[in-house]
Amino acid sequence: MNFLAYVRRSTDQQEQSLAGQRESCLKHATKLGGSIKPKDYFEDDAISGSDMTRAGLSSLLKACKDRKDIHGVIVWDRSRLARAGDPRAAMLLEYEIESTGKKLHFVNTAAPTDGGIASHIVALVESESAGKYLVDLSRNVMRGLVQTVNAGFLDGRIPAYGYDTLYVDPSGKPLFIVRYNHDRSKEVYEAVTVNGAVSIGRHVRSLLPSERPPRSRTDKPVLVLGDVARQTIVKQMYEWAVSERIGFKRIAQRLNTNGIKAAMGGRWSIASVHETMTNPVYRGALRWNYRRRGKFQRLSKDGVVPVTDRGTFKLLRNAPEDMIIRENAVPAIVTPELWFAAQKIRAERESYSFRGKAAKATYLVSGLAYCCNGHRLQGVSAESKGNRYFNYRCCERHLGGPSACSAQNVRRELVDSYVMNWVQDNCVAPLLNSKEVWNELEKLLSQTSECDNHSNTQERIRKIDATISRIVDNVDDENMALLNEKLTKLREEKSQLRALLESSKSATFEVDEYRNRAKDYIKRTADVLAVGTPEERKELIRDFVERVEIDTEKNEGRLFYRAPFSVFERKLCIEKKRVKGIEPS
Repeated sequence: MNFLAYVRRSTDQQEQSLAGQRESCLKHATKLGGSIKPKDYFEDDAISGSDMTRAGLSSLLKACKDRKDIHGVIVWDRSRLARAGDPRAAMLLEYEIESTGKKLHFVNTAAPTDGGIASHIVALVESESAGKYLVDLSRNVMRGLVQTVNAGFLDGRIPAYGYDTLYVDPSGKPLFIVRYNHDRSKEVYEAVTVNGAVSIGRHVRSLLPSERPPRSRTDKPVLVLGDVARQTIVKQMYEWAVSERIGFKRIAQRLNTNGIKAAMGGRWSIASVHETMTNPVYRGALRWNYRRRGKFQRLSKDGVVPVTDRGTFKLLRNAPEDMIIRENAVPAIVTPELWFAAQKIRAERESYSFRGKAAKATYLVSGLAYCCNGHRLQGVSAESKGNRYFNYRCCERHLGGPSACSAQNVRRELVDSYVMNWVQDNCVAPLLNSKEVWNELEKLLSQTSECDNHSNTQERIRKIDATISRIVDNVDDENMALLNEKLTKLREEKSQLRALLESSKSATFEVDEYRNRAKDYIKRTADVLAVGTPEERKELIRDFVERVEIDTEKNEGRLFYRAPFSVFERKLCIEKKRVKGIEPS
């Protein structure tokens, strides 16, 4: 009799697992009076039993259906065949194998698989136990990871760009440093401590991408500053974002143009720049639980809880309140002030910008429109009886049907005209006619002209220097005490004036030019509303409107708008960098 055998191990650290399973299956086949040919072993290496789409398992099922010379299938135990969260899924898999006419044999089981009631009860209990093992293991591992992160250690991930991994023993003694190369290979260095600071020593060995660092179970990894060149690149990225106010796309283009490789050796993308520019590790904070893909458990602010979206297995972003952030846990590459300034600019850019399909579509409120249930509306078109209709539809209803959302389709021209009319009546018209708006604009412009006093400040500093020189020339023993008192006051005043110059960064600009630019922008809005292109209208709408909510059942709409004066501030900020001698605030 010929048998098939299926073997599986969960991780590549179970070195003897597959060989031991093969040997046990062969002995069991011999005991049954049969044999297993070398080609009849089906294997899944380093794959969880909860994955029911394994390649080896699929090949086994196909062989059971196609081959007529096979009498049965031998597996070490039910946990090797499947560790499904639902025991019915594991029993259904067993039924699928036996429905092909192949009897299923388990080497390690409490009862033979003879099809009796006792056999079915044992199968249910063992399948439930195999699945529960993963659930319990997931919960325990999650709890251990939380303790590890709260203690300031890493969870085993690849370090962030610009950092290395330092392994320490339980007493905190540095052992060795691991640096990741662009191809995921690793270099191991000695950890040298000089005056309390840990630095890289001599090179010990190189590791292939598949090899793990030579550590014991009690050794813990922590982040330390890595390659100086990479640190400089990170600092430069933040400087670009803050001083030049450029976005992730332009930062990626600059890095690629200069031939700078990303962390894994490829080209920089918007996603990789976003990861670097938003990771708080660069300001010295260790972030964990930012994303999740757990099948059984997830970490929330209330602790470890079961997942409610099982079956998706997607990489999901957690809510901010569920993340763990430990401040001052790692050495910083950029200052916290620079990091937070970059986040503020990014938030401002994202609140005003629209890109991708929303930027190219003819739907004016693409990316801004939502249904009454908070789901995003997308533009769609349909043809009926020779006519083409353009609508906004709810994305959630489109994917999940009426049970997911009750919002109906709404005509594009109704939504777009509603928004355009609101912008015309409530934003553009007041801007053109309201004296309060113009007064506010003049007030804003007057605030930007503070540096007109810089020349007066510098003149005062020159006078103080001349006064100090005269005092020093006339000092003698009789008036030394009085003159020293005057010198102290003059030097303090000079120090304060120099600090004022340094903080304000002396610059000259023409306020009239800003005033004319702002007035031109306000007047240009009327032309855009009348004869502007769809792209110009969409940009104008986003200057005033943050969000549009449409209730299709009540046939009502609601707009969330920005204060008009914030538009002036943003436009002026954009224009500043085009005027010589001005840095954007």
